[in-house]
Amino acid sequence: MDETFADVFVSYRFSDGELISRKVANALKDMGYSVYHNSDANHRGKFPERLKTAIRKAKDFLLIVTKDCLSRLIADDASDGPDWVKEELLEARRRKKSIIPVMIDSVDWPKNFSGLSSEATSLVRDLSVRENIRLPVNFEQESPLILLCGKLDSKRNAGGKFRHQKNDPKYADMKKLLDRLTAEANEGSPAAMYQLAIFYRNGLSDTPRDSAKEYYWLQKLLSVDDESDEVKKYKAHALWYISSMYYNGEVPGEKQSFEKSYKYKEMASKLCLDFPSNLLMKSWGAGIEFDYEDIISTIESTDLESADVMVICHLAEFYEKYGKFDRAIDLYSRIYHIYNVASYRLGRLYLLGVDSTPPEPNGPLAAFYFKEAVDKEHIEAAVALGKLYFCPPMSKTRSKNIHQDIEQSVKYLKIAADNNNSEAEYLLEWIYCHNLGVEQDFAKAIEYGEKAAKIEMIDAMVDLIRLYQYDECQNYERACYYAVKAAEGNHEAALCAGYFFLFGCGCEPNLNKAKKYFRMACDVEHAPEAEYMLNLIKEIEEKGIPTE
Repeated sequence: MDETFADVFVSYRFSDGELISRKVANALKDMGYSVYHNSDANHRGKFPERLKTAIRKAKDFLLIVTKDCLSRLIADDASDGPDWVKEELLEARRRKKSIIPVMIDSVDWPKNFSGLSSEATSLVRDLSVRENIRLPVNFEQESPLILLCGKLDSKRNAGGKFRHQKNDPKYADMKKLLDRLTAEANEGSPAAMYQLAIFYRNGLSDTPRDSAKEYYWLQKLLSVDDESDEVKKYKAHALWYISSMYYNGEVPGEKQSFEKSYKYKEMASKLCLDFPSNLLMKSWGAGIEFDYEDIISTIESTDLESADVMVICHLAEFYEKYGKFDRAIDLYSRIYHIYNVASYRLGRLYLLGVDSTPPEPNGPLAAFYFKEAVDKEHIEAAVALGKLYFCPPMSKTRSKNIHQDIEQSVKYLKIAADNNNSEAEYLLEWIYCHNLGVEQDFAKAIEYGEKAAKIEMIDAMVDLIRLYQYDECQNYERACYYAVKAAEGNHEAALCAGYFFLFGCGCEPNLNKAKKYFRMACDVEHAPEAEYMLNLIKEIEEKGIPTE
């Protein structure tokens, strides 16, 4: 293909942007886009007509914003001849092209425009208010470059066929089924109420997720006056999902609440014995008063003399392992200021609250020692501190409590994520997705989620399934990809994969594959929603519609 007629024009400053711009251009070409990347190193003299033609023919204009690029854009000095990047940018503005600034590493727009010329002020202000993409020099093709692709007007020459496909009614029409379920639910069917709530939960309506309607139908189901075993099972599942909504801060008009999440899970356990008691939240002290007496026991051990730092640390580990926590704390306290592992473990012990009887978590002391460890570049301590601020334990003693602080949580999780910690990447994905304490940012959520998914973190993949259905970053192919990838061990992913293949979301509709994943969801967890869909497919097959 003649590059002059490419869809994506890449503009860059040769001095420090040639390598990164070439990497971006090549990655986009590999993904099926046609790209114009001017390789002429002699960017001097009169602005050539061929560049004007290339910009005129392009759909998208990518500006690679490096340090030198920004410096020259805002400079008044023209002694070095015309600035081709500025000329390219002005031409793109005149042609009303889709201009996407790609910020490289820590480069950012100036905060004060007072010292700029009128032309520079106009250019930079215009660019700074556009939707920017931030790209590290060592970026990987899938993340965050995939976010950039979502902003392009240009389409891939190959692939991307199902990117925006919401429903292919070859086998089942999503809207008709929603109408049917709504009618049955309004007539009082508990099964339809439950299935309708799950549909709204998983984005199988006009929006990627409708929490208000999900919550409405779950509560409607709980109000049904029917004590049969079948309806009890539906109600137990409904209570479990409401618990999840409170945990995620998704209940309309209410704040995120670990207390209510715990309450609803306990109600589910009492209603249906198949549901486990909520011991995990108890052990965290999340939403309830912390009681450690039945979780840990103390075993006596021999006291030995300490020597150098490593010997003291190993001794403390020994006491910690066998429950001699007061002795472990004493030994760690001697070396925490010079050894980051000791300060991290002190923070962990105070978080467990094992310095008191009965044990009570001490949030302020835990935070102090975790910070000491972070200052000495202990990455696990950064994760622990991020989690502590995200979900602080509740103690009976007020002085041992700290308040939830999502901004502090994000600060420390980013330290860990920058060092490729997958747990921190997943938590950041979750926080940016759910608009909890920081501004909702789907692009950042996807960026962190993609990183965590690379090392097969199932929870991150499940969140990505939903994220890729939002308008801001819609990519049903990607959602389907992660649903299939995570289906083996996660019933929500298997359920979504079944929906996608039944309705043709991001893929060709395929009844056999839909059945496979709905059955998989039943195998992972006895999910009535999957059983319902299998019965629906049976109806479709009985009508004689071919499955291939």
